[in-house]
Amino acid sequence: MDVLYLIDSSIDTRSLPRLQHYFPEGTIVQDVMAGETQLLLYRVASGEEPVIPVQHPVAAQLGDQATLLGFDLDAESYAPGESINLTLYWWVEKEFSENYTIFTHLVGSINPVTGTPIWGQHDSQPGGGSYPTSVWQEGEIIIDSYQIPIQGDAPAGEYRLEVGMYLLETGQRLPIIGSQEEVFQDSLPLITIRVED
Repeated sequence: MDVLYLIDSSIDTRSLPRLQHYFPEGTIVQDVMAGETQLLLYRVASGEEPVIPVQHPVAAQLGDQATLLGFDLDAESYAPGESINLTLYWWVEKEFSENYTIFTHLVGSINPVTGTPIWGQHDSQPGGGSYPTSVWQEGEIIIDSYQIPIQGDAPAGEYRLEVGMYLLETGQRLPIIGSQEEVFQDSLPLITIRVED
């Protein structure tokens, strides 16, 4: 089934160039002016694979609904108190029936404040809550950004950046299968970063 994107280009100047970049074979099938509003309909053919220049390819599947294609990261070393800028690239394999929250955790040694190994996190529904998984369409690509604050007293050393999805109501996480068929229980380690004084 083809995927159609409706864009209000009078207020959204970023979506069409992004779609044309990631799906260069797509076409504008309708361009309508209604007063000062310009609506565009962009069609991506069924099965067209996105052209995604991600920094770090991943190709890990979460449940049977989505594949994490990869991620971008603004740096690989940080100071305590700084924030990690992370962009995740999702490919929707199958439509979601529920709204999942995406978690991003910075994991190290046990944090005496929380009693867990988490030293930074940002949990959110996609798009900062504006584009929940229940409206994701099969074949769609989702680009989602997170700022993960690092705790100000985080000790220097190596930390893992991990992601996953869970239902807020129950805490149940989606299982993860990596690109080499590795089975991760419910969180996916993306990369090791350094925190430096």
